Amino acid sequence: MFKPVLILLYSALALIADASSRQPADWGNLIHRQESLYNTIFVYQRGSIVTLRFGRRWAVPIQSQVNLDDLREHRLEYTELSFCGLLYQPQPRRVLTLGLGGGVIPRELRRYYPEAVIDVVEIDKAIPPIARQYFAFAEDPNLRVFVEDGRMFIKKQLRLEQSPRYDLIILDAFNGDYDPPVPGGGRGCAQSRWGCSSQCVL
Repeated sequence: MFKPVLILLYSALALIADASSRQPADWGNLIHRQESLYNTIFVYQRGSIVTLRFGRRWAVPIQSQVNLDDLREHRLEYTELSFCGLLYQPQPRRVLTLGLGGGVIPRELRRYYPEAVIDVVEIDKAIPPIARQYFAFAEDPNLRVFVEDGRMFIKKQLRLEQSPRYDLIILDAFNGDYDPPVPGGGRGCAQSRWGCSSQCVL
């Protein structure tokens, strides 16, 4: 009998030390700065490479980085590691990503799964316009961005009469001072609190 698999996969924690150690000169020219409710947002560009950072401390990890000449290129190792869950759930029909950044993760998911429903939840309303303008991120009818707290989004989804169940959930909500909480209590707890399907990978 197939036993459902639940993995706690941190898309943001694995290998960010290299990105954190880079100097400001490596990022190029500052092309956008914005104060939001949650962050001071910086966007840099060096040639075709665009970098997203939060906060003024240089040690704060890079949030997102894209090559506008090759959107398939993963500039940060953590974005590649975010897809490890696909080893356990290779055919997700519905995906939830908590955190948008430059939109690298949902864009790559859309390429491999053109029919999947992909919900992205971003708490900071300043981020989606920046992702669209500077990072070539685009939504479609089945790839939608919801601006709200991820925990509240999930709670509201679970209250729906036809509550959606996700086959893959990626936690990409982090900065240098905060990492997202992980549900405890095993698979049943994750199913009830996070809207997981019976074969969900988190």
